[in-house]
Amino acid sequence: MRIDEVNEEMELDLPEGDYETVAGFILHLLGHIPTANEQLRYKGLKLVITEMRGLKIEKIRLTKEKEAVEALRTSRTKKSKAKNKRTRNNKSQAL
Repeated sequence: MRIDEVNEEMELDLPEGDYETVAGFILHLLGHIPTANEQLRYKGLKLVITEMRGLKIEKIRLTKEKEAVEALRTSRTKKSKAKNKRTRNNKSQAL
C-alpha cells in the first residue's frame, strides 16, 4: 500500500522518501530483506511482516501504540491550527 494512502486511512504521518509504499519504507528502515514475522518499531508504531513471497513483502500488520496515538493527535492538531492561522492571515492581507 502507498505511504500516502496509509497516512490518510490510519491518520499517520509516515515520512515520504525514496520509496512509495509501506514495504519500501520498511526496507529503507531495516536495510535488509526481512523474514516473515520480523518486527520493527517506528515512532510508536509496531510493524510486523506477516507474509513474504520470495524477496517481496506481501503482508504487514501495523498497530499503533497508545502513546503514539496521543502524540499524533497533538501533532495533527498543532499542524491544523498553524495552517488555519496562516489561511486567516493570508485572507486578511488579501482584503
